[in-house]
Amino acid sequence: PGNVTVEMGLKLAYLAELLAESHFDSVEEFEEQLQKQTLPASFLENWQTFLEDYGHRGTTEIDIAAPRYAENPGLLLHQIFQLSQLKDANQSPQSIYDKSQTEREQAFEILNEIMEKQGSWIQTKRFQSWYKVIEILGGYRETPKFCIIYAFKFLRDFLLKEGIQLVKEERLDKVEQIFDLTLEDLAKAYLDATLDLRDLTKNRSAFHQKLAKVPQLPQIIDSRGRIYRAPSPPAKEGEIVGQAVSSGIIQGRVKV
Repeated sequence: PGNVTVEMGLKLAYLAELLAESHFDSVEEFEEQLQKQTLPASFLENWQTFLEDYGHRGTTEIDIAAPRYAENPGLLLHQIFQLSQLKDANQSPQSIYDKSQTEREQAFEILNEIMEKQGSWIQTKRFQSWYKVIEILGGYRETPKFCIIYAFKFLRDFLLKEGIQLVKEERLDKVEQIFDLTLEDLAKAYLDATLDLRDLTKNRSAFHQKLAKVPQLPQIIDSRGRIYRAPSPPAKEGEIVGQAVSSGIIQGRVKV
């Protein structure tokens, strides 16, 4: 409880539930109806509230150059569309969340009984106290980042305005190139109108362009620079082997 990222996910799932009576066969059709404002009023109202609360976030939000949900809502539409296709209510994010809350409370009760039987009164009270501390404060671990991303959004908005101005002055080709410059570069640019910003962006972005060509960045590098990769398990007939990106087991059609 109290985890702003979990709350955001649950509200996203709620948006999908509001589309239960809507009919569309693809994300593109969903996006078209959203643009035309032909979706249910309850969805449109909650969608706007969602963007007001979480529009400053994004898929790679720690990178200030990455677009935010408020700028590119399409980043969310795929998730909402997939959630709206869920047929089993027990597999909904809200159901999974509620189940995990119940299981955690049940586990606490079992452990508490063990403590009362085997531990001292002080140990039992200490266990109960620490449980409450974790339950109340554990969810807040996401809050500092949530607030930092607000600061990123304000700075990003400022830089985008600067980028627009530099494009008008024909010192940059694209607004997004502003993120290939440092703040020191911008300070010099204000003082020196002849400073070649295009050349600076080319030099600043060279490493990132090289990095973008790496298909899979290493997860483990030892002190000697050796890269370790876990061997992929052998695939059986009809199987596809890869890295899981979320927990749990799901059964359904695979799109490659």
